[in-house]
Amino acid sequence: MSVSRAVLAAIALTLSATAAHSATIPDNLASSLRYRVTGTIPTSCSLSQPVSAVEVIGLQNSATDTVNATQTDLPFTISCTTAVQVSMSSLNGGLQTDRTTSDADFASRVEYRATLDLPGNSSVLECRSNVMNAGGCRRTLVNEALEGNGRIRLNTQTSDDLLLAGTYADTVTLTISPRLDGGNASAVTQ
Repeated sequence: MSVSRAVLAAIALTLSATAAHSATIPDNLASSLRYRVTGTIPTSCSLSQPVSAVEVIGLQNSATDTVNATQTDLPFTISCTTAVQVSMSSLNGGLQTDRTTSDADFASRVEYRATLDLPGNSSVLECRSNVMNAGGCRRTLVNEALEGNGRIRLNTQTSDDLLLAGTYADTVTLTISPRLDGGNASAVTQ
């Protein structure tokens, strides 16, 4: 018998003896442990903005002094670990000037449509500025944790209204609140 055959035979004999030996251990001598392992992530939601003031470019048609269609983005970054409720509100109900006139051809306010885009979700919420001023608009998102860049896009429409000299301004507020019920229902109010 060669050396390698002898070694293999010894290994086989040892393995069969070990298997036979372990098979004879009574159950009352064996013990085991069981662990429940968990990791808890707290509910959190945060917003940040790269700028706090944004200029609406081209609001006035310089040839006719009327309102141009414009598109202005209000960028932000969001991080939420659970489903959220989002709302947008407008302080003035549109871009408004403090200048006044009795001439009805002039607009002291230019309304706009606001569209909220969240990471992975376009047009999550759309509202007119006058609705945003009259109590705001909101939407509850179901099962949506969010991370990344978003924006509120403001769109003015072309109008025959003349514009007064001065600054037209509004304050838009975005509020994001974590859903403490886990996001089991969806509702939209506009």
